[in-house]
Amino acid sequence: MVNLLIADTDLYDAKRLVNIIVKKNREIRLVDIVTETDEAMNTIKEEFPDVIIVSHDLYNIPKIIKEDFYNPIVVHSNKIKSPNDMKNIIEKINSEKTEKPIPEKPNGKNNLNDLRKNVWEMLLKLNFNPKMRGTGYLADSVAIAYLNRHINLTNNLSKDLYPRVANKNSSTGESVKWDIIKAINAMKKYNLDNYPELLSTFFDINTEIKTTPKFFVTNLMNLL
Repeated sequence: MVNLLIADTDLYDAKRLVNIIVKKNREIRLVDIVTETDEAMNTIKEEFPDVIIVSHDLYNIPKIIKEDFYNPIVVHSNKIKSPNDMKNIIEKINSEKTEKPIPEKPNGKNNLNDLRKNVWEMLLKLNFNPKMRGTGYLADSVAIAYLNRHINLTNNLSKDLYPRVANKNSSTGESVKWDIIKAINAMKKYNLDNYPELLSTFFDINTEIKTTPKFFVTNLMNLL
């Protein structure tokens, strides 16, 4: 299945693209249709689509995406004129996957999107607030740390991991750090008032838990 995002300021043109693409290609999953750059980036951070079709007015989107973490196929909307155009793109994606298989990480998990979703599910079970930016940053931190095992988690996370998360989210390492801390503190306060044993039960730890970003990155990564 190929995940597709359409970013087009002209909804009529977006409808044209949907009629051409989705109805004729069963391998396509349309994740969203957006009309603004900010909307597109929000969807990209959540869905990591394989293909992004953009109109001329939104062609700044590829420049924002950081290839270190995510490198989709970006196609200008005027290049899609028939179902075969999209079919060729799908064949290219499948061909690249066959010719250049990605070395698998432990448990066969090597996709940032899938990893992030798994981490997100764990964070929700721990009662992290999904509306806080720090929750998303923490999900990114764990997924990126898992995919980049050379990152030395015994050092200060601010030196290596947070800048990577910041680049992915057009933020700063310092903002990522403090937003994660805020999300952890909010989760801790909620659980102390409602589910005081949740953390120790979830992580199967009997000793006192130091609710630091390093603790969550390390232990959630080990649960993937």
